[in-house]
Amino acid sequence: MNKKLKLALAALLGFSTACSTVKNAPAKGAEEQKQETGSQEVQDSVKVPPRIVVMYGVRPPVPVEEVERQQAIREKTARKEVKKAQRAREKEAPASKNE
Repeated sequence: MNKKLKLALAALLGFSTACSTVKNAPAKGAEEQKQETGSQEVQDSVKVPPRIVVMYGVRPPVPVEEVERQQAIREKTARKEVKKAQRAREKEAPASKNE
């Protein structure tokens, strides 16, 4: 094999190993955390919501109020179009009666 290819493979293997060990390692050792906080255990009163994961191609959830508002607008425009069509038919109907 070519020396450059061997070097590239070794570097890639070393990099992936380093990444996986850092990923799986705790941020700080348990003993270090205890030493920093002292002997007292302090609990957080703040609750952090679960992290939101962005999924491409998937629409984000829409609040119910927004959906109801959009539906009301669609119904309103549909009613207007129905009335418009009825008026157009009424205008055509008297013309056909006179014939």
